Amino acid sequence: MSEIIKIGLAKELIKLNFTLCATKGTAEYIKKFKMKCKTINKVSSGSPHIVDVLDSKQIALVINTGGGNSEHRLNDAIALRRATLKNKVPYCTNMSTALAFIEAIKSLKTKKLDIISLQDLK
Repeated sequence: MSEIIKIGLAKELIKLNFTLCATKGTAEYIKKFKMKCKTINKVSSGSPHIVDVLDSKQIALVINTGGGNSEHRLNDAIALRRATLKNKVPYCTNMSTALAFIEAIKSLKTKKLDIISLQDLK
C-alpha cells in the first residue's frame, strides 16, 4: 500500500479524534507530515511497550501491517495479537481493512442506526 494512503489514514484517524501512537520508524514518518504521534516500544524493545499500553486500556484500535520473518518480529506480532484479543481491541492487519474500519467509524458518527430483528428482514 502506498505511503500516501498510510498518511491519509493517519489524517482520518486524527479527524475522528484518535490520538496516534506508533513504533519508532512509523512515528517518525508520521511526524514528517506535521502530525502528532507518540512513540511506543515494540515488545522486543523493552518496557513500557505496546502490550503494557494495551493492558492499561489506553488503546482503542490497532493497525499493524508490518511483519517480517525474524524471530523477534514474529514474537512481537504474536504478543501484540494476544494482547488485542485479551483486551478486546479491534486489530487490523492490512491497510484495506483499516480503511474500511475508518469508513465504518465515520458512518457511525454521522448516521443514525436503525435496529431491526432478523425476522423482519425481507
